[in-house]
Amino acid sequence: MTMNAPISNPADCGVRGVIRFFQAENVRPSEIHRRLVAVYGEHVMKAASVRKWCTMFRNGQTDVHEETFQIKITENQNTFYVQ
Repeated sequence: MTMNAPISNPADCGVRGVIRFFQAENVRPSEIHRRLVAVYGEHVMKAASVRKWCTMFRNGQTDVHEETFQIKITENQNTFYVQ
Protein backbone atom coordinates (compact mmCIF):
# COMPACT_ATOMS: atom_id res chain seq x y z
CA MET A 1 0.00 0.00 0.00
CA THR A 2 1.42 3.40 -0.94
CA MET A 3 0.30 6.79 0.26
CA ASN A 4 -0.35 9.44 -2.36
CA ALA A 5 -0.42 12.42 -0.04
CA PRO A 6 1.36 13.14 3.22
CA ILE A 7 -0.58 13.59 6.44
CA SER A 8 -0.68 17.31 7.03
CA ASN A 9 -0.41 18.95 10.45
CA PRO A 10 0.47 15.89 12.56
CA ALA A 11 0.41 16.27 16.34
CA ASP A 12 3.94 16.59 17.72
CA CYS A 13 3.30 13.86 20.28
CA GLY A 14 2.06 11.59 17.48
CA VAL A 15 5.27 12.08 15.53
CA ARG A 16 7.31 11.39 18.67
CA GLY A 17 5.27 8.22 19.21
CA VAL A 18 6.26 7.06 15.73
CA ILE A 19 9.90 7.87 16.51
CA ARG A 20 9.70 5.90 19.75
CA PHE A 21 8.23 2.89 17.93
CA PHE A 22 10.90 2.85 15.22
CA GLN A 23 13.70 3.49 17.71
CA ALA A 24 12.49 0.49 19.73
CA GLU A 25 12.85 -1.58 16.54
CA ASN A 26 16.46 -0.30 16.19
CA VAL A 27 15.72 1.72 13.07
CA ARG A 28 18.45 4.32 12.48
CA PRO A 29 17.47 7.97 13.10
CA SER A 30 18.26 8.91 9.49
CA GLU A 31 15.85 6.21 8.25
CA ILE A 32 13.21 7.31 10.76
CA HIS A 33 13.50 10.87 9.48
CA ARG A 34 13.26 9.72 5.86
CA ARG A 35 10.07 7.80 6.64
CA LEU A 36 8.58 10.72 8.58
CA VAL A 37 9.17 13.03 5.61
CA ALA A 38 7.60 10.48 3.24
CA VAL A 39 4.41 10.33 5.30
CA TYR A 40 4.12 13.76 6.92
CA GLY A 41 5.87 15.95 4.35
CA GLU A 42 9.10 17.92 4.35
CA HIS A 43 8.01 20.27 7.13
CA VAL A 44 7.93 17.51 9.73
CA MET A 45 10.49 17.47 12.54
CA LYS A 46 14.10 18.13 11.53
CA ALA A 47 16.64 15.27 11.44
CA ALA A 48 18.53 16.72 14.44
CA SER A 49 15.36 16.60 16.54
CA VAL A 50 14.73 13.00 15.48
CA ARG A 51 18.24 12.12 16.66
CA LYS A 52 17.63 13.95 19.96
CA TRP A 53 14.39 12.06 20.60
CA CYS A 54 15.97 8.72 19.64
CA THR A 55 18.71 9.37 22.19
CA MET A 56 16.19 10.31 24.88
CA PHE A 57 14.08 7.20 24.22
CA ARG A 58 17.20 5.01 24.22
CA ASN A 59 18.17 6.55 27.60
CA GLY A 60 14.84 5.66 29.19
CA GLN A 61 12.46 8.44 28.18
CA THR A 62 8.97 6.95 27.75
CA ASP A 63 6.67 9.96 27.56
CA VAL A 64 6.16 11.45 24.10
CA HIS A 65 4.98 14.79 25.51
CA GLU A 66 7.87 17.23 25.48
CA GLU A 67 6.87 19.13 28.59
CA THR A 68 7.33 16.05 30.79
CA PHE A 69 10.59 14.61 29.51
CA GLN A 70 13.51 13.91 31.77
CA ILE A 71 17.10 13.12 30.96
CA LYS A 72 19.10 10.49 32.82
CA ILE A 73 22.70 11.51 33.45
CA THR A 74 25.20 9.10 34.97
CA GLU A 75 28.45 10.56 36.24
CA ASN A 76 30.96 8.82 38.50
CA GLN A 77 28.46 6.05 39.30
CA ASN A 78 25.82 8.61 40.39
CA THR A 79 22.57 8.89 38.43
CA PHE A 80 20.75 12.21 38.13
CA TYR A 81 17.42 12.94 36.47
CA VAL A 82 16.90 16.38 34.96
CA GLN A 83 13.45 17.61 33.96
